[in-house]
Amino acid sequence: MSRLNNHITEMEYIYEEILQEQGLLEKSIKNYKRLQPKIEKLEKYYTSPQWKNDFVSDERGEVPSDIKRGVLSEDGIYNMLERNKEIMEMIGVYEDNESYNSNTAVSYHDVVKRAQDFAKKRGVYGNDNVELYPCDTWLNGDQINLWTYWQGHQYKDVDEGVDILLVGQDWGSPEKDEETIKRIQLIQSGKTDSFYNDHASITDENLKKLFKCFNCDIEKADPGLRLFFTNYSLGYRKGREQGGMTKKLLLEDSSFFDDLVKAIKPKIIICLGKISYEVVSGQTAKGFTEQLRNGIPFVSTYPNMNNIKVYGVAHCGALGLNNVGGMPNMIKAWKVIANEFERT
Repeated sequence: MSRLNNHITEMEYIYEEILQEQGLLEKSIKNYKRLQPKIEKLEKYYTSPQWKNDFVSDERGEVPSDIKRGVLSEDGIYNMLERNKEIMEMIGVYEDNESYNSNTAVSYHDVVKRAQDFAKKRGVYGNDNVELYPCDTWLNGDQINLWTYWQGHQYKDVDEGVDILLVGQDWGSPEKDEETIKRIQLIQSGKTDSFYNDHASITDENLKKLFKCFNCDIEKADPGLRLFFTNYSLGYRKGREQGGMTKKLLLEDSSFFDDLVKAIKPKIIICLGKISYEVVSGQTAKGFTEQLRNGIPFVSTYPNMNNIKVYGVAHCGALGLNNVGGMPNMIKAWKVIANEFERT
């Protein structure tokens, strides 16, 4: 028995190590691709008369010795640019294999099917603090997330694009909200008069107020803009526990989120909470709460799709509301996003 346990423990260690490195690799690729505009700027400098003049000045000793000037090393900058080409070719092969190439058409319902198949095979997973599984209600449906039955499921032409993609980290526990599960099952069975959210929580009530910044009524099937709600994680919590989610767990599902974005082509993405913003944007959100207390959302662009802005705001539950100093500060941040969206 002990030999069996040792074998399982060894394989589990390898499994976790691979997952961690995969997450780090994906993040590194996203970050490296963001550097390409800077590399192009550097290459233009290297091939310009300015670089030649600077090189000659350095040869004459006219550049102060305390100034770093590795960029004036002819072999150094040339080798860096050549290495960049090799790395980008490697990334291109990786993206082809993982269906990340932004030129490849992706169908929303194909993404859903592949995500459900993957989740079934993965089964129960998690860490010491949270246990996740693919719940039956989700597997029996045709949407990427149970939250999508609030906004997103009604679009038969979702592949034509949406205006706003709203992203949370995970849906939570189906066992804690049996009433919503029943309503989702009615929607799945074709009861079009059923609505996901007839008994809203504090979080949902706040979300209704926040979408008023976009003049949207999210209690309607046609809220005013094409909205799509989802969570980054494909997993659902077992039991009634809260907390425990990590970026490592979320990043297990990063390829499906990438393909979702590619399929539904949102104009902007709004992320609820720091961890959601960091995994979607690939950025580190330092001073997250402090900035949002001033009503200023975090903003970046989606990796590999610079035309899509990604915004980070506080989760609109009681804790997130308290962290940023109340609803007025939260609304202020959302109005900034709404004003920028209106100008696009």
